[in-house]
Parts: sequence; C-alpha cells; structure tokens
Amino acid sequence: MPRCARRLSLKWTVYMFGIVMLMALAIWITKYSDRQLKRVSYNGDQNNPAVVIEIQPTIQQPLRDTTKSHNTTVARTNTINFEQSFSERRERVHDICKQHPEIIHKDPTINLIVDDKYKVLYCPVPKTGNSNWRRVFLMLKGTFKDISKIGMVYKYRFKMLKSYSKEERLFRLQNYTKFMFSRHPFARILSAYRDKFLEDPEYAFAKRYVPKIKKVLGLNTTGLGITFENFVQYLIKIKPQNYDEHWKLIYQFCQPCAISYDYIGHYETMDDDAKYILQKIGADIELPNIAPHRTNSSAPDAMDKFYGKLTSEQIHQLYKKFELDFKMFGYEIP
Repeated sequence: MPRCARRLSLKWTVYMFGIVMLMALAIWITKYSDRQLKRVSYNGDQNNPAVVIEIQPTIQQPLRDTTKSHNTTVARTNTINFEQSFSERRERVHDICKQHPEIIHKDPTINLIVDDKYKVLYCPVPKTGNSNWRRVFLMLKGTFKDISKIGMVYKYRFKMLKSYSKEERLFRLQNYTKFMFSRHPFARILSAYRDKFLEDPEYAFAKRYVPKIKKVLGLNTTGLGITFENFVQYLIKIKPQNYDEHWKLIYQFCQPCAISYDYIGHYETMDDDAKYILQKIGADIELPNIAPHRTNSSAPDAMDKFYGKLTSEQIHQLYKKFELDFKMFGYEIP
C-alpha cells in the first residue's frame, strides 16, 4: 500500500477511536449526573459539600399514638404537684409546732375514724366536709354500694380509734395513712353559726347553747335567737379550750403537732385533694361533689354580709383566738 494511503488509514483509525471515547465519556457523565441527583450535601454548601449522604426512598411510617404517653406525663406531673403541695402543708404545720411547743400533746386523746381494710385514719373536723367523708367510710366498710343513696350519716356508727387498746392505737397511728382537712377559720365559724343558730337551727342544740351564750354576754332577751355579733363576742370572751367541737380550733381537734398526718387537705380544694387521697389509699370511690351547703358560708358575699357588721377590733380579737389555725394551715384574713 502506498505510504500516503497508510497515513490516511491511521488518521481515520485515530479519528474513529476519538469519537468512540467521546461517546463513552458522554454516557459516563450522564450516569454520574443522574446519580448525583440522588445525593445531597450535609454540613456544607452546594459547591463544597462536607458530607454526602444517600437519599433513600421515603416509606410512610404509621403515626404513633402519643395519647397514652401524654396522659402518663400529665398524671406524673399532677402527682408531683400534689405531693409538693401536701409536703408544703406538712412543713408549715411542723414549723408552727416547733414555734409553739406548749401545744404539743404527748398522749393525744383525739378520736379518729378508722378503716382497717384500707388502713386509713381520718380526723372528722366538723364544718370541713365531714359528712361527705363519713359517706366515703360507709362505702369503704361496704355498708352501701352507691354513695348517692346515703342520706344522714350521723345515725350510723363508725369504728373509732378510741375503741382499740393502747397498743392497737399506737400501731395504727404508726402504720396507717392519716389525713385531715382544714378550712378558713372565719368561713368555718360563720358556717357553724348559720347552721346551728340562724337558718333552721337545730332546736336541741340551740336550746342547750343559747342560754350559755346569753349568760356569758349578760343578755336578758327571750327566745333562742342570737345575732352573729353576739356569737363572735361569745367566742372572744370564753377560752378556746371550752369551745364546742363545731367551732373548736382545728389544731386542737386533730392534734397535728402530736400526730404526723400524711395528708392535710383544704376544704377550699376539696375535690382535687380528696381524689388524690382516695387514689393513694387504693379506694375506687369518688367523693360527692361539694355542692353549696344551705349556709354556703365560704361565699364572698356571705362573708362580707356577716363580717361587715363587726368592728375592726372584734375581727382582730377573733383572729387572735384562731391565730394558730390561720398560721398552721396557711390562711389569711380576707
């Protein structure tokens, strides 16, 4: 073959080889670019990706039901809040008791309602939701199956701590859950007055007490009626240790300086406090709602109506009589 022909054939071969290489490069670039579309940069920018991760196909995951965990979290938070509240109340009582060692009774004679099945002791302070708690104890004992069917509770007999031997009393005081309830002293005083002397007064009670009150105050009026001012003045004049149980100071009634109560509830937060206490003792019972009593003495308008008739000096003297209840259970003069 002539020399020129060989040269032409070589050039043609190189030319075809170049075309093939360009086509291969184009195919490779296309595949590479397509693969890059499936990748993103992380911790870098578009020009200088620091880390490259593969994007996987998205799989629709079923939604997780978080209701249960949310409710559990709320319940745990509420439990912490309740425990903190009860702890603060116990600490307040403890502090006041330390400040007043003279009120600590080493051998308290206070009588508590007992339930041995649920291992619980209750201090039944009058005018602090006591009737409803007695209904609960009738349910705990199995006397009733429906708490709404229980009427007057004071005709029923309850197991009292005093019915046990000294050793048995001590054992229960040390091992049972103990609770009590307090109420704003002024609201409790007004409730007792309206219940016993004013609105449809109990004749036997009024017949027994009104003459005593009038004698102390030097009143010569007839009948069983006394004013709220008369009643307050009577409380101011006599010694607290001579008070009737319906207005007796709560610290004297329940002896929290001698008995370490696990739970000190407030009448003002009865529904929440009661639910928590019943839950802690394992009782599947719901305390009846605290419907307004016929005296409804905690209402602001009732407080204003009756206490507004007193002088500032009378209010101050009445406060001094109930001062330890105010301080021990965290109340203030309205």
